[in-house]
Amino acid sequence: MRPLITKSAAKVVILEMSAVPDLEYTALQSLTSMEATLRSAGITLWLAGLNPEVLKVVERSPLGELLGSARIFPNLREAVHAYETKGGTS
Repeated sequence: MRPLITKSAAKVVILEMSAVPDLEYTALQSLTSMEATLRSAGITLWLAGLNPEVLKVVERSPLGELLGSARIFPNLREAVHAYETKGGTS
């Protein structure tokens, strides 16, 4: 993903996660690390389409605290709409 993000000069990266059935500790740590790396580069991470179990795991984690409800979306359509309306400022 890093080359794509760099090449596009992205300000927001949206991960559409509806196909993720479960999120174990290692994957959660990787996402948390990715969020920190992106943030240090001035890029915001948003998550979209989390199934209920994955959403619970994220919300109870430090990643959930970092993202807050403003950066977690029920689906990709709402995330894109928020980007278009807010200009990626959340």
